[in-house]
Amino acid sequence: MAAKTHCPAGHPYSGDNLFHDKNGGRLCRTCSRKHKAESYWRHRDRICAERAAKYVPTSNRRRHRHGNITVSDEQREALRIIREQGE
Repeated sequence: MAAKTHCPAGHPYSGDNLFHDKNGGRLCRTCSRKHKAESYWRHRDRICAERAAKYVPTSNRRRHRHGNITVSDEQREALRIIREQGE
């Protein structure tokens, strides 16, 4: 059986458009970029909310002697709610 020369969307499996996954399978870079972009925009609100909840303004940071940053109870609660909504 001959190897396929194009992905299902019609892009060629050659040159810069071809890469191999960890299992040795061939993947189309063009399709991979498209799927990653679609996934980002689909989950953008959740991703941005998680990043905002993790952010601790400089004025509110309290450092322990080992350099760890303490997160307030409100921020911890916001993260918990966001994680529950994602499940």
